[in-house]
Amino acid sequence: MTALAAGLGAALAAGPDEAKAQATELVVPLETGGEVVFDMRDFGFETQAGIIDRLTACIEAGENPRDVCVGNVALELQTERLGTVVRETRAVLRPLEDEIGLTPAELIEEPVFCEYAPENQVNACANAVETARLAGLDFRIAEARAQRLELAAQADAGRERVAELSAQAEANRAVLAVLQQIAAEEAGQSRLRPSGS
Repeated sequence: MTALAAGLGAALAAGPDEAKAQATELVVPLETGGEVVFDMRDFGFETQAGIIDRLTACIEAGENPRDVCVGNVALELQTERLGTVVRETRAVLRPLEDEIGLTPAELIEEPVFCEYAPENQVNACANAVETARLAGLDFRIAEARAQRLELAAQADAGRERVAELSAQAEANRAVLAVLQQIAAEEAGQSRLRPSGS
């Protein structure tokens, strides 16, 4: 857990202003290899501390493997970011709906139509659309990563179960071999004994 909190440790200890200035990302290595980078730039001190708290609580609860906790918290973070971006994008694009004749959702699908915005709002439209598209992409990546980590954990659990069942089968074969040996010895002794004794 020490390595997990190292990225935010100094910033959180320094206080809210320092945390906001220092903690721009938290890199969490995965047990299965690779890493997940939590981009903290858009979040305040409380949200940053909350991310660490949720991650720590999930790992300590032990209901999910560590990597699954990391993937799920990363997905939560991207969900929050996407929600914020959607609200900000709507605020920029909604006033343009009458000017361009397209809804914010349609503009995001067809960003070229930002060119039809009033001249002083073309850049704002294009920037809002690009930010929304990138946030959507980041969300999809986080979603895919969380699913991949969940599947990897299930595969690991399956391999562990197969190994457990294999060990149990091996133990059962050993017991069976002993029982067969005993039965064979008893059958051999009963043949050697004279009948009626």
